[in-house]
Parts: sequence; C-alpha cells; structure tokens
Amino acid sequence: MGLFDFLSSSPAEPENPVAAISQDRLKDIFDRQEWHYFVDDDGDLGGRWGYSGFYFILTGKDQEILHITSRMREPVPEQYVDELRTFIEDWHRDKIWPKAYHTWSDDGQLYVNAEVNIDYEHGASDGQLLQHVHCAIGTSNQLYEKVRERFGIQQITD
Repeated sequence: MGLFDFLSSSPAEPENPVAAISQDRLKDIFDRQEWHYFVDDDGDLGGRWGYSGFYFILTGKDQEILHITSRMREPVPEQYVDELRTFIEDWHRDKIWPKAYHTWSDDGQLYVNAEVNIDYEHGASDGQLLQHVHCAIGTSNQLYEKVRERFGIQQITD
C-alpha cells in the first residue's frame, strides 16, 4: 500500500445521507422512534409530547423549510399578560430556541406558543432531522415548564 493510495479509492457511501425533506421521511423517523402521530384533515403532521401538541409543517417554495410549532396546553391568566411579555423577552435574551410568543384564543384566553424553523434547502440526514425535532420538542417543553412555574399554573395531564 502506497502513501497516497487513499486518493484513488472511491469514497465510502455515507451512513446517513443528506436528502430532501418530506412528510414521509418525518413519519418514517417517527415510526422508528415508535412515536404516535397523526395527519389532520389539512394534511398536517402532528403529535403530542409532554402534554403539548406539536405540528411539523413543510413550507417554502420547495417545501424545504421545516416549521415546528406548538402551543402550551394551559392558558395563562390574562392579568399576567404584561409580565408574560417580559418573561418572553427575557427568554429570548437567554435562549436561542424556541421562538416564543403569546396569542389570544377566540374565546379570549391567553396562550404561549413556540416554534422552531429550519431551512433545509440543501437537504438533511435523518439524524439531523431527528436532532432538530428533539431540540424543538425539548426546548418548547422547557419553555412551557418555566411559564407554568413562573405563573403558578397547574399542568393539565389528561
């Protein structure tokens, strides 16, 4: 074996190749993790982790952006809206993920939402997708735990 023989050998096939993302790939990853999920009437992929609902939506011209969004199940008492805004601003100063914001429901309840968006223009490996899904679920649930702790909200567990 010569010193530069590695230059003429063909590269090994990657164990976890990069490919375009799709809902089918996400479902395959979820199946391998034995996670329960659903596809709703609009065709959106969703599931529950840590008592919160999450959606995994592909957007962008070529469906290359993975938008992972969720909402804390429990409402925040409306008298805390200003304190909640400050809490979210502080969260963003200290944390990279998730992007947090509050919304009002049609019936006037105040909720905390979280999202993580990743642009996969050049594709992703299954390992990368799984890592980003874990990141979105984990950091969103950390946010919700801190909100419940800060505002004395009892977690709904049914």
